[in-house]
Amino acid sequence: MKARQTWLYLARIGVLLAFLFPVCGAAAPFVEEQKLLPGNNAEEEAFFGVAVAVDGDTAVVGSMENRGRGAVYVFEREASVWELRARLTASNRELDDMFGSSIAIKGDLIAVGSVIDDNDGGVDAGAVYLFAKPAGGWKDMTESSIITAGDGVDNRAFGRDLVMTETTLVVGAPGHDNGDLAGAVYIFEASGSNWIQVAKLTASDGSKGDLLGYSVDLYGDTVVAGAYGKAGKRGAVYLYDKPVAGWSDVTETIKLMAEDGAAGDQFGYDVAIDGGNVLVGADMDDDMGADGGAVYLFSGANWAQQRKITADDGFADQGFGYAVDLVGDTAVVGALLDDDMGENSGSVYVYRTTSAAMVYQDKLVAADGDAEDRFGSTVAVTGSYLLAGAYKDAVDGKQRSGSAYLFHRPGNGGGSSDNGGDNGGDNGSDNGSDNGSDNGSDNGSDNGSDNGSDNGSDNGNDDSSGGGGGVVAPWYLLFFAMFTRFMSRKRLANLVRR
Repeated sequence: MKARQTWLYLARIGVLLAFLFPVCGAAAPFVEEQKLLPGNNAEEEAFFGVAVAVDGDTAVVGSMENRGRGAVYVFEREASVWELRARLTASNRELDDMFGSSIAIKGDLIAVGSVIDDNDGGVDAGAVYLFAKPAGGWKDMTESSIITAGDGVDNRAFGRDLVMTETTLVVGAPGHDNGDLAGAVYIFEASGSNWIQVAKLTASDGSKGDLLGYSVDLYGDTVVAGAYGKAGKRGAVYLYDKPVAGWSDVTETIKLMAEDGAAGDQFGYDVAIDGGNVLVGADMDDDMGADGGAVYLFSGANWAQQRKITADDGFADQGFGYAVDLVGDTAVVGALLDDDMGENSGSVYVYRTTSAAMVYQDKLVAADGDAEDRFGSTVAVTGSYLLAGAYKDAVDGKQRSGSAYLFHRPGNGGGSSDNGGDNGGDNGSDNGSDNGSDNGSDNGSDNGSDNGSDNGSDNGNDDSSGGGGGVVAPWYLLFFAMFTRFMSRKRLANLVRR
């Protein structure tokens, strides 16, 4: 009896020490701060939250409202409240242009994809609309300029995903080459107030149906692009390093594939890069059951596969890896068909990353989550904030109106930045577990893919970002805490069984 009491006391001491001295500076958890809505513009089938991005204290959310004509909403944080500041629209918007299906933000500039926009390039060629913040602050407005591909053709899906820094804009076009869906990625650089196309990136082994550029991200001088349609949707990811002489039309520096990849996994459905890590979503991997999903971590001089991660509580058709983002040592993974708050309500998993590992930190759900919300269909993270779309959320009785949720990491100021966001849910085409077959046009990953990871101009460090923080305990306290946790679990389990 005394032995049992002794272990119980040790267990209590271990738990107390674990709270007083968080192990290895673990990042503080994210806490839901506010649900974002489009003011008085909520309507059925708007799919608000189909794309999200966040930079500093500014959050941006895309909507397919007005029968696909679309709009983008800009929120700014003031005194811990996210205020709706502006509604951005295209001056020439038309039915089903899908303006707002992808978003990127950096500083005072917002880029918005209109993936099946009709223009001089052709029918459904796609376009990107740029919005510059006025001197008086964000307000309801139309674009400052429009960007299209220099070799636009019908069904190019230019603008499917976006990522930007102050000087570079990367645009995915998975429908490249007259609709054969091989895909391409376009790079534009700022020249004064103009953006000039300087490169078109392709795959050396490009083939019909690859969908290169369905997801894109940028860190420093490295572009990463997903081609989830490659080899029967086994998928592939291509990395491009900026040549010494500057960007030009080139093929990849290296091609990444999953070591255990199989047809239908959709490896590359979403991608993120930050520092020395690349994170790849494969939302239809079957390790946890058919289409349960997985993510892969690559790093090192040759971008070797380091880890494959599945959800500990994963199951078939969860869609884990449908959306991913990465900043500093924080990785987030959307699972839009998770069931914690009802069937297909969705969730977001948070991990702490190193160059060779991903350690589970937390699982987030919407406080008012409900069945079919698709929370986590899009994600964007900085050191301080995590933004997740729930594009099928029913708001005020309006079915599939959509919403987005802002989470804050206590103790981190608001200044960390991200360059893009996560783009495109699936505009209601459905969920990612339905093979993402979206005409090369939509359906999201994040991209934003993040788009949304960090960007190259700030070296992706975000330092306040990163997820670091916490107090590092002396080694002997850490050892004692972990030892007593292990032993107490074992002993207490025996006591319970008895």
